Amino acid sequence: MSQRQAVQPQPQQPQQQQQGQTPAAGFAAYIAAVRACWRAWQLALYALLAAWLSAGVPSTVARGGADRNTMVVIGDDFAAGVGDTPNLGTSPGLARHLARELFKEPKIKQTWTIFNCGVKCSTSSEWLPVSEKIQLCSRIAMQNPSQPTTHFERTFANPKYAAASIVILLVGFNDSRVAGRDDAPEQTVANIHAICKVLANMGKLVFVCPVPNAGDASVSDELLEKNMRRNEMIAGFLQQSDRDLVVAGPNVDVLNFEYRVDRYYAADQQHFCAAGYAKLAKDFVDVLVNPMVRLEFKKFSKKLGL
Repeated sequence: MSQRQAVQPQPQQPQQQQQGQTPAAGFAAYIAAVRACWRAWQLALYALLAAWLSAGVPSTVARGGADRNTMVVIGDDFAAGVGDTPNLGTSPGLARHLARELFKEPKIKQTWTIFNCGVKCSTSSEWLPVSEKIQLCSRIAMQNPSQPTTHFERTFANPKYAAASIVILLVGFNDSRVAGRDDAPEQTVANIHAICKVLANMGKLVFVCPVPNAGDASVSDELLEKNMRRNEMIAGFLQQSDRDLVVAGPNVDVLNFEYRVDRYYAADQQHFCAAGYAKLAKDFVDVLVNPMVRLEFKKFSKKLGL
């Protein structure tokens, strides 16, 4: 035999087999991906349908008698109930969970209707009343008398919302998240102050919460730093406010260990899920009940002419 051996070509294995994947496994992975996409589409469609059916639907703390009171929740994603999974035809977010918790409270003697007036992806500037927006804008903007209405005017132009004696304000979450509308923490607090001033002049008792920021670190350290600064300034504003007009709501800041619980958050780890909104509602009851009782007594006394 010749010392030079003929090199026999080795048959090439199919690429799928070289990678350890059979055609059947690849087809199964494709089917799983299709099912995941279909499930995501179903969830998105359900969310849109639920939002459409729940628009303007109140959550009620029913009591006997003719005396009725109104509470509205205004603001951004957390006011709108993003991340919650309500039944069709029920209001998402804090409104429905708060009604459920307040119904258990024996001190509440009159009927309360709670409306969800939150707007997803809205910023604190978009809730600023036009009268205050003109004062905070530049001189050029002030020279323009035709200012477009904001979410504030569009909400309280409705008589059923304007009749509210209590307003829960949840804003600031999107102030550094929405591209092209990045408000500094100082601007957020100025907006909150202006909103509260107008609501107080309308005779409303306002509850203000800090910005929920437990999921900010997953977005960027800069966002977390900004929202921690926001919450620090919001806390300072609330400490200086007249507590007969503006009251601090539950502390949902990341520094509060009670809100550093994974099961309180939706899949994006930024918005509350149903369990998170239920937790927020329970904490809100602790600060809401006594003011609600005082408002009920005031209405009852006025009815008796006292």
